[in-house]
Amino acid sequence: MMLTRDKIISIFYLIDDILKGIGHQEDIRRQVSDSEIILTAIVSSTSFYGNHCSAIEFMKQYGFIPNMLDKSRFNRRLHKVGRLLYDLFESVSAYFKDICCELHYIIDSFPVAVCNNMRIANCKILKDISGEGTQPV
Repeated sequence: MMLTRDKIISIFYLIDDILKGIGHQEDIRRQVSDSEIILTAIVSSTSFYGNHCSAIEFMKQYGFIPNMLDKSRFNRRLHKVGRLLYDLFESVSAYFKDICCELHYIIDSFPVAVCNNMRIANCKILKDISGEGTQPV
């Protein structure tokens, strides 16, 4: 799914407003905000299969973040906001849980090959689970 310009801008403002709402403070000397780092990580995961380099170049090339950091500095900043990302996810998920209490969750299960049939007696990975075949675990 490729994000459009409007979606990217909307995601940025949503992230930025949530960070301001939870009282997140940044160093005033930074040229790239934590909101922009998180936005680039989201663009990377949704449009570039998690490739940060491609997302960084995309954000630079299309003018979303003209002062974008290089790959190494971006990764360091992304690791520093790891806990912040968790808090952000928790805030958004709690909000959706509050407004949508009737949600249904579907868990997809499929058989996972653990070992060949010849060695099934010696398999130690899923020893406590009884039964063989294609029954979902």
